[in-house]
Amino acid sequence: MKKSIFILIVLLMGTQFGSLSAQNKEKREKIVIAVQAQTVSQKDVAGKPEKEIITIPIKLVKNLITAEAKVNGIPRTFIVDNGAPCLILNSKYTNMDTSDKTEQAQGVNSSVSYTKMVPVEEFDFHGIKIKGKEVISMDISNLEKQCGIEIYGLIGYDVYNTYDMLFDYANNTLTLINPDVSKEYMENNFKNSKTHEIPIEIKAHIAILKGTVGQQELNLGFDCGANGNLLSADLFNTFEKQLTKVRKTDLSGAGESKTDVKAGKIKNLIIGNKKFQKILTVFNDMSHLNAGYNLQLDGLIGYEILSKQKTLLSYQNKKIVFIE
Repeated sequence: MKKSIFILIVLLMGTQFGSLSAQNKEKREKIVIAVQAQTVSQKDVAGKPEKEIITIPIKLVKNLITAEAKVNGIPRTFIVDNGAPCLILNSKYTNMDTSDKTEQAQGVNSSVSYTKMVPVEEFDFHGIKIKGKEVISMDISNLEKQCGIEIYGLIGYDVYNTYDMLFDYANNTLTLINPDVSKEYMENNFKNSKTHEIPIEIKAHIAILKGTVGQQELNLGFDCGANGNLLSADLFNTFEKQLTKVRKTDLSGAGESKTDVKAGKIKNLIIGNKKFQKILTVFNDMSHLNAGYNLQLDGLIGYEILSKQKTLLSYQNKKIVFIE
């Protein structure tokens, strides 16, 4: 039987080190600072739409969110991925020599090389505009191959982190909401809905929330660029008795490599006071992801959780809300 491929895109800009000696730690920190300086910041956002609420049509491809944005006036297909820290273009379409590689990003499997910065005259994501900015160009052709469509790049955290994000997989929409009107929006649209509010912490570009399997509390990253849930490989033995349909499968990220991993359905995962049952989850080493920004993640939640209901992510108010 052919193995299904799980795709998780989470990129932590930095360099991988097996042992964090003082010298290596200093080197890693310098690289992280250098790359952070290259990412899109709010001062680079040349324009924002006047509308307080932006409803964006999306399409799910391999359970990843794709949406249209314009690059220099031409409509292109992107993956919306808050596991990426910033706007990233596919070097396949930027006429960049990919043999000239400079730094690295931590992918879900291992480090992923990326090229030097490339200039963009104008990037327009439904009225959110970035003009005259150099952005990262990375080879994500393997991700494009897995999805089977042209992917011009990844729209990451820095583009939309000043908005609340409402994910509605059932209706194929992503709604960006000005946090100042978010409360009113919720009251007008979901007054009679059951909601579950969970506090989050923001570290680097990752929203982190608490979850529980059995008696063990977990630190989980929110990653809409994941078509499945991920837990650290060292938790497999701990949770093995709480898994069903255990098997081996492939895990693919933004880079070229695929990894054989164990997967199974977790009987019960509790987030806040909401219980998720039979959640398909893969187990993989997360040490290189955590090292990139000194995180302590036990796993990532993606499509398997976000598709069960409408989900509001608020970076500004540091919370997520599950809406039933």
